[in-house]
Amino acid sequence: MKAAMKSDLKKHVPAGLPRQASSRGIKQGEVRLSGGIYLYCIAEGDRDINFGRIGLNGSEVYAIRRNGLLAVVHDCKGDSCMTGDAGALRPWVITHNDVVDTAMETFDAVLPLGFGKIIMGEGGLCPIETLTRWFEKEYEVFRLKLVNVKGKEEYGVQVFWEPGVVTKRLAGESPEARSLSEEVKRASPGRAFMCEEKLKKVLSRETEVYAEGCFRDFYGRIKIAVDGIKIDKKRQTDDKKQVLMSLSCLVRKDGVDALKGILDGIKKRKGFSVRFTGPWAPYSFA
Repeated sequence: MKAAMKSDLKKHVPAGLPRQASSRGIKQGEVRLSGGIYLYCIAEGDRDINFGRIGLNGSEVYAIRRNGLLAVVHDCKGDSCMTGDAGALRPWVITHNDVVDTAMETFDAVLPLGFGKIIMGEGGLCPIETLTRWFEKEYEVFRLKLVNVKGKEEYGVQVFWEPGVVTKRLAGESPEARSLSEEVKRASPGRAFMCEEKLKKVLSRETEVYAEGCFRDFYGRIKIAVDGIKIDKKRQTDDKKQVLMSLSCLVRKDGVDALKGILDGIKKRKGFSVRFTGPWAPYSFA
């Protein structure tokens, strides 16, 4: 799991620059209004646990139990800001995801939080009291989300298609396209040019319709096999290969093989390929 998380860090690298979660000089659980607690995830559990110094900057990570929920955290100063680009933050993001992975291996249900989440003391409350208030306010929301992700992991599915390959096949299958192709061969140069332009438009339209039909077909088959699905923003690749769909899927551990079977069927279609990644903590569903 950790290797998969590291291979797709761009999914969790923040766009902005969060406040630094430095743990220097703070002991575990120390209550101080000037400090804070850095959050890795929220979990379902009924026991306090110390994970050791596996956090950012070697900080000590532990679970705070409140109202039947657990917050996996480390103590931090929270009084300075990080500077640097996404590349400089990569080691921090890797460590953050590694801690979430450890929580996934420890608890049955985990809601991972994005990198850089810090709770500070507010309104005369210490950070842990602020956390407790937050848990009280959002208890039902957290419980429902934990039930939704329990025993499940996130996988990424990208389906690529090659418009050139598909268009070439449609040119031989479409009656209208075949008719225009024959007319191009028989027509005068001027007439042939007009027919070629019409043929391009026909194939462009039919290729687009075909791609839309494939999207609906593939999406419907994948949706049946998973417990949750979200459509992600497409990323352009190149002129030969384009992204038909990009999905985040929430899958039960015993349901992964069924999903793989569906994707194998898609890969067998000429002009299509699939990228399947994971498992990850369910960031897209938290």
